[in-house]
Amino acid sequence: MNTSSTSTSRASRSSKKAARATTITIAAGTTIQCAVADIANHPESGVVVTIEGNPNGFIPNRLLAGKNNSAKAEHRNLLIATPGMTLEVFVEEAGMAAPKGEEKPGQSRAPRPRIILNEDKIVHSKIIGAKQQANARLREQVAALQVGDCMHATVVRFASKKNDDGEGTHLIGAFVELENGLPALLHKSQMISFQAIEEGAAIYVAINSAAMDGNRAKVSVKELKAPAASSGVSTGHQATAPATQDAPPSGRSASQAMWDQVAAFHNQPGSDTVVVIDPSV
Repeated sequence: MNTSSTSTSRASRSSKKAARATTITIAAGTTIQCAVADIANHPESGVVVTIEGNPNGFIPNRLLAGKNNSAKAEHRNLLIATPGMTLEVFVEEAGMAAPKGEEKPGQSRAPRPRIILNEDKIVHSKIIGAKQQANARLREQVAALQVGDCMHATVVRFASKKNDDGEGTHLIGAFVELENGLPALLHKSQMISFQAIEEGAAIYVAINSAAMDGNRAKVSVKELKAPAASSGVSTGHQATAPATQDAPPSGRSASQAMWDQVAAFHNQPGSDTVVVIDPSV
């Protein structure tokens, strides 16, 4: 048996196997699917992932999804605890890199594959896209509203404003949710009964104004007396006559003091509120 020939054949097979293992078919600048690698220990600097038909890739901690380092660290722990989880990532780098460490005299080492992936970029772009779609829907809803349109609404919470002297707040009205899902401001001067409004109450309103202020909806309404056959009333019905409104109490009456206490209790700014209050109120 020719030992030299056998050794050469084995070396050739080994070389071909190594070449197959380092073949990179993905390209930088593209979006791909990968899966969290099922390995005993991931590097502290990131997460190793498997890519079909390619060498393993690597997502550095700074490129993991998350709004800050704490969120990224928590997300990393989740990924490591869930091997096989599929991720959509952006390819930052995909190619062959010089071998790590110093090369010893007379030693020749082949380049190593280097695939750096970015999960955060994909997640961020999806969030931006979702916000843009939501904003487009919001603009369509606002554009569909016409002054005088009547509809049902639900009182969500009271609306208050800081006093001019900076001490305390005073009640200016209530935020309501229209039957089409849009939020609106019901000023206290537009309420039928200033004292009767309470959170969760179902009321009937007419559109006073509807416009976009940047990316926010600015909608104001006035309260009307519900029609006798309210179940047959649909959005877009025009009011034929304004309802009689009670003037809000003047001075520092007992009712006003009670409402001030309610306003102080309910003056919790909502992060999802998209109604803009006119500071001139």
